Amino acid sequence: MDSIKGKKFLIINDDPKLSAQMERWLAVEGGIITKTLTGEEGVGLVKKNCYDLVLLDYNLKKEKSGTKYANDFIPSINQENPYCPIVVTSATDEKIPNLSSRVSRTLFVNRQFWNEFIPTLEDVLKNKLI
Repeated sequence: MDSIKGKKFLIINDDPKLSAQMERWLAVEGGIITKTLTGEEGVGLVKKNCYDLVLLDYNLKKEKSGTKYANDFIPSINQENPYCPIVVTSATDEKIPNLSSRVSRTLFVNRQFWNEFIPTLEDVLKNKLI
């Protein structure tokens, strides 16, 4: 759909297979994608670039710093681009504690994930504040 076409997405996910699959789905829809494996690098990319939406993995196990959860990076992302929606993704069964109010949506990687992926992002972009 046109709401994805030409939009810039940042995927922050330490699972290369899942990240590559998200990239393929967005590319088919005409999205412009940047990927990184770590939250620290993702924050650095947000400082240098303006993204229309950030897909942030909830649990970044491969993070080298002491921080590894989405909530550790959300404040820095919001500080750099307060109007950029963040969609948190999670492949874990563990209960996700309260996320920042700046998170637009949470998507769980389960059987419904790929059915919900593009429609959820389109809805978030459509309802973006600015």
